[in-house]
Parts: sequence; structure tokens; C-alpha cells
Amino acid sequence: MKEVTSFEVFGTRHSKSNYDTYIDQKERGEKKFDPENQKYPDLSEEGLQLAHEKASEFFDKLDVKSDKLFFISSNEARAIATADIYRQEAISRGFEVIKPGKTNSKLADKETDGYVRTSRVLSLNPDNYALHSIFVTGLPEEIQRIIAENLPEEMREKWLRARKIINDAPPEVKKKGWGEVFFQYSDEIKKIFPNIKSSEDLEKQFRSIIKLIEWGKNKVAESGMEGNIKVLGFGHENYVASILDKRLGDRDMVNCESIVIDTDNSGEFNIERVG
Repeated sequence: MKEVTSFEVFGTRHSKSNYDTYIDQKERGEKKFDPENQKYPDLSEEGLQLAHEKASEFFDKLDVKSDKLFFISSNEARAIATADIYRQEAISRGFEVIKPGKTNSKLADKETDGYVRTSRVLSLNPDNYALHSIFVTGLPEEIQRIIAENLPEEMREKWLRARKIINDAPPEVKKKGWGEVFFQYSDEIKKIFPNIKSSEDLEKQFRSIIKLIEWGKNKVAESGMEGNIKVLGFGHENYVASILDKRLGDRDMVNCESIVIDTDNSGEFNIERVG
């Protein structure tokens, strides 16, 4: 089996979002999130600017002569859009970008010219929008009202009780976003809704990401491709926060922050922050 010169995987959190997709789907209540019915790019104006700035900083550290890039993303619009901003920056600099055989997403096909592969392993896709929205910081009062109105009476009372816990959280906690709020209050919310995802559940998703990395690493080796292969993955902080907390003692992952994930094909891995 041939080996590439090097294989490196980066994980980047999506840029700042207004979460308009979730707002557009606010009346779905207990229905599953619809990945093919999203508002694109679902990034705020500040988020668009941040993604361009961070993409430029990121590629300043790579070598256009030897690095070959492959883009993979969560199938949620804010992650796809962030990935595509990085892709366009890479192409403008002359990097070779490897096009996947398929994207697994009509949205990615349309918006990224087929260059960003999507994976459910990197995605959140809440199967119960109402429960997922409990931990979303900064959720407008009007949206909270509409969500509650669309829930069955018994669930409505529980949802409002759980949401009040989050609304009453200290500003310094809410400012850090979903990950910090979840860590601080998930045990308390779980007493109200026992079937919400736990930190252990989210860690299982990260372990699935490690398996995906190992699969990709083997596929690239089998292909006989030469050069330094850089896999750029774009997703969410939810399933990374617990691992960061355990490995690095700091669970915060800000928008457009990147980490490097290395695995030895045995399920074990190392994780480091970039920069």
C-alpha cells in the first residue's frame, strides 16, 4: 500500500450565524430538522467577514506548492457556507482542491460547485427541534413564544420551565454559546427531559468522527495519491466541547477556530488547537 507524504485533518467550527434556518423552521416543533430546506448561507454579516478573515489567516500557514485540500462539512447551511468561503479562498490562492465523487447534499451541490462533501457524522440535525432549541442562547422571545405555542400542552409547560433556566443563566455563560450552556445546565434540564442528549452521547458522535477520519486516511492511502493531504472539516462545537475539556482543560471553541485531530487507526487520537 502506497502512503501519501502526509495526512492531516483540521476541524473548524462554523462562523457566526443568525441561525435563521432554525428560525425559519421554528414551527416544526417536534418534527425533525430538514437539511434540504435551509436559509443559505445562514451566516450573519459579521460571520461572513470573520470567515473571510480566518480563511486568509488559515491558508497563510499552508504551502500552495505541496498541500492538496479536501473539504468536508456538516450538512447544515452555516457550516457549508463557512467551508465554501475557505474553499474559494484556497482556489484564489492556487491550491489544488480535490473534488469528491458526491456531496450527499443538494444544497452543497448548488452552493459549492460540488466541492464540499457533507456528512451526517459532522452534523447536528436535531431530531426534536424543540428540545434542541432549549440550549440555543440568544433565542428571541418571539421565537420562544411560537415554539411553545406549537407544542402539546404537557410538553409546553416543561419546555417553558427548561427554557427559563437558560434565560436566567448569567450573561458570561450565555455569551460563550451552546457548548458552555449545555455543560452548565444539561444535568438540570435532563431532570425535566430525560431523553435529551448527554455529554456521553455527544462524545459518541466525536468517536464516530474519529472512525470517519481513519476511514478517509485509509482510502487516501489506497488511492496512491501523492503530496500533503489536508482534510478541512467544518462543523459544530457541540460534540467537541467535552473532548476539549477532558484533553485540554478548556471546552470553549469560538467561531472559525480550528483544531488538528490525529489518529493512529486504532481509535486513539490526539487533538490540538491551531495557533
